[in-house]
Amino acid sequence: MPDSPSSSELLPAERRFERRLEEARECLPQEVRGQEGEDDPQRLSEQLAQQLATLPPEQRRAVRHRIAVAVNDLEGLISELEQDLAGLADDLRALNRHGSAAQAYAKVGGHDRSS
Repeated sequence: MPDSPSSSELLPAERRFERRLEEARECLPQEVRGQEGEDDPQRLSEQLAQQLATLPPEQRRAVRHRIAVAVNDLEGLISELEQDLAGLADDLRALNRHGSAAQAYAKVGGHDRSS
């Protein structure tokens, strides 16, 4: 897994996403965790299906429930991160407009001083 940013560099939603993702990983059978391809959804799905098939019905339902809850939580956090990203993009556009206006004003102001 690539180096992750320090906790101070993450937005609150990103920190919650990282925590929830780690909790979701803990739902995975030990044989699957940390393997190459763990982040490949197709391969992970196949491995989970194989593992679930070996569990007794009651345990299988419990694991499926935990996975469903984790997926739901992650989807909510993805939506929250998308909103945060859109807000940051709006802020950057506003800063860009402000910077452009300040440069234009400085050019006009500089022009007036030389006259």
